[in-house]
Order: sequence, then C-alpha cells, then structure tokens
Amino acid sequence: MPAGPTTSSLDLKATASAYVVLGIIFGFLTGLTALAAAAQRNMRWALLACIAAWAVSYVWLFRFRLVVSSDSLSYTSLFCGTRVRRLTDIKNIKLESGIREYSDRFKPLFRLVVVSVRPEETRININLKVLAASSVRELLETLRARYKTMGMTKVVRGL
Repeated sequence: MPAGPTTSSLDLKATASAYVVLGIIFGFLTGLTALAAAAQRNMRWALLACIAAWAVSYVWLFRFRLVVSSDSLSYTSLFCGTRVRRLTDIKNIKLESGIREYSDRFKPLFRLVVVSVRPEETRININLKVLAASSVRELLETLRARYKTMGMTKVVRGL
C-alpha cells in the first residue's frame, strides 16, 4: 500500500493501456504494410518504416516518467530529456486541454503546465494522456498536499 502523499515520492510511468493502444494502431499498419510487401517487393521500405515507427512509439512511452518528491518535480520524456523544478521554484501549476493558441498544436492535448518563478526557464508541458486516470488523480492530490504543507496553495489553485 502506498504511503500518504506528503511522506513519499510519487513515481509515475505510462500506463499499460497506452502501450496496447499504440500496439493496436502500429500493429494494424504494420500488418497491412506486410501484406503489401509480400505482394510487391518495393513495399519493404514502407514495412521497415512502420516497424521503426512502432518501435519509436514504444521507446517514447518507456521514457515517459514523472516523479514528485518531497522537494522537486521531475519530468522525463524521449524528446525533451529530463526537466527538474524544485517545488519552491514553481510559480504556477495548472491543467490545460485542447488548443487555445496556435502553439498549442504542438503540445500534449491533455497536459499539466508547470511555470517556474524564473522567467528564463521554459514551461514544462507534462503529457497526462499516457497516465491512467487514477494516476492523474493521485498526482493532483499529491501536488495539492505538498503545497498545502508548504503553505503555498496559490501555486496549485489551477488544479
């Protein structure tokens, strides 16, 4: 049984259903391409591209990691590497979804936005779609509890 949200570290990774969904999508595409490659030899490059895309999607999910410790928040993804913010250095944490601005098209559709107190540090857009709904609830409860303990509830007002 996990410890309370304020006493231990919360370590989240992509849920198994995310692997299943991507497996179905890329498995279907790879299967169709394999049938085409069996009929036409020049489709073998397309088959290799589908297999590579399938592998990259699994590596992307595998690299996803979100850790909330007693004093910091750490987010790791394949394309951005690991980004860490001390909880005391975070100005605002809010939930966002959809596309509000043009640049939102390149961000996760359902995301947790972490804004630093230091203007030179970029925002962290955490992809919440790869987490189970129960993990998202646990994450939000943990963040609220940590900031309540620190007396900084305004940071998580947008949750």
